[in-house]
Amino acid sequence: MMTRPPFRLLFAIFKDMWRLLFLTSAVLITVLSFAICIKPLSDGKLEASDLPKYMLLAMLPMLAYALPFAGAFAASLTYYRLATDNELTASQASGISLKRLLIPALVTGLVLGGTLLILNEQVIPRFLRNMERLITTDVPKMLEASVERGMALDLPDGTIIYADSAHRLTPDPATGATDQLVLEKMVLINRDREGNVTNEATANKAGIWVYPPEVSQDGTNRALSVVAITLLNSVATQRNGNSPPTLVTSAKTEVSLSVPNGFKDNPKFATFGELRALRTYPERLSKIDIKRRDLAFRIAERQMMQSLAASLETDHRVSFIREDEDETVIVRGSGLSETPQGWIVQPLTPGARIDVEIIRKGSKQANTAVTRYAAQRVDLTPNPREERTERRLKLKLDAWNARAMSGTSVDSALTAAPELPRYTRTDLVFTSTPINDLLRASTPDLLTRAQSPNTDAATRASSDDLRTSLKDLSRDITSKQNERLALAMTTLVIVITGAVTAIRLQSRLPLTVYLWAFFPALACVITIAGGQQLNRSIGSAGLLLLWSGVAVLILYTFRVYARLARN
Repeated sequence: MMTRPPFRLLFAIFKDMWRLLFLTSAVLITVLSFAICIKPLSDGKLEASDLPKYMLLAMLPMLAYALPFAGAFAASLTYYRLATDNELTASQASGISLKRLLIPALVTGLVLGGTLLILNEQVIPRFLRNMERLITTDVPKMLEASVERGMALDLPDGTIIYADSAHRLTPDPATGATDQLVLEKMVLINRDREGNVTNEATANKAGIWVYPPEVSQDGTNRALSVVAITLLNSVATQRNGNSPPTLVTSAKTEVSLSVPNGFKDNPKFATFGELRALRTYPERLSKIDIKRRDLAFRIAERQMMQSLAASLETDHRVSFIREDEDETVIVRGSGLSETPQGWIVQPLTPGARIDVEIIRKGSKQANTAVTRYAAQRVDLTPNPREERTERRLKLKLDAWNARAMSGTSVDSALTAAPELPRYTRTDLVFTSTPINDLLRASTPDLLTRAQSPNTDAATRASSDDLRTSLKDLSRDITSKQNERLALAMTTLVIVITGAVTAIRLQSRLPLTVYLWAFFPALACVITIAGGQQLNRSIGSAGLLLLWSGVAVLILYTFRVYARLARN
């Protein structure tokens, strides 16, 4: 009985196996890297000059799929040759056990599995980001490519942009924009979450300015690129619910879009540490932070309106400012009442009119101009929400059947009229709002605040939407972590599977022997991918499918090994 390990024999097996492994991996990686270039190249997202760089970047991520098959192929052919040349028989006859003969396969599997796990968790996500940047660098590049192909650009927020031609210009540094485009014969379509068209606009000419992501006031970087669009001589169709669409023409229309950064919104681009941090700080994803901020503004709106009601009840007046117009608006009343249409100011005495005082500074007639209106009804509603990098809590005032009682202002031409059917003031800022504290609050804290008994339906809906997104994110992270671990485990096991299968089927053709290792590896990759998608959709049931292929492969390998050891 031999006691000392046969190092020379094991080294020879190890050397042959790794020579085949390097050769097979190189072929598979080259083929796979070229294959994934075909679609972005044919779609016009990838320029021909970027093709070599794209292929080089793709080679390392393709290792995740090439290593299992390359390892199975190398182990199968190496041990098949040893078996058919009767080297294994001679080794066993000299006292070398099957366990020792399989040491090179076990070591190779451990090295490949451990290497792939490190690559999946730390290196491959970074390479995937660089690959994605080549085909989706920014909105102007995507838009130019779409125009050249005669196709529309579909942005993540549901906005569709189409144009007959696009010209890229160098933006004025004073604007702060990183890119500027001029579009000819442009069509702009907005859709809701269900894919229904909410409004559309056409223009003979439009300008697009792209601004880089900025750090917001609450200290979070939402990785949102702000896209400002100016339509000249536009014709727009607006739809409101079930009412017929209305046609609106304008000499100049300005639209602002916020485009999330795809790298920070997809867990597949995150390393192990980044995935772990996302569980604690989910707002680092812009799609989560958008909903978190929306919930913060809804809570702040509710608290602000309650503060306004308390001020009216105690002081019988509230004051707002309009910073852009250097204007102060004072409303006098006895309180606020909430209705399905909004918040209505209650008069000081039942049936009386409500005073609205407009104070403007820097007037041409005097340093300060004051106009007082008496309105039959006054509504206060938060401004429509806009997903911008910087956003403040503002209100809109609607004074119905307002009569100018006194004062001189820029509205002096209207004071002669008996009443104004509707007098509106937008962008009103209340001096005391809780929005800054709420924006700094964590996501769990906001969700807890949204559970208060006096929460309105809109806040509850926003809270439920955020909870759903957090649940989906948790599933994404879990599925991605398990997918990476399962691929590494498959690589480890499949090498041993190829070795024992080759010894067992040594009387068969080499291709037949390899196929007995190839198809189990393919089944594992399919169940891992399917389980990962299923886990994202329904939860933990997908993990059963994800690991089922690996479990079956381990049982199959152990069964073949036990049969060989018995003989």
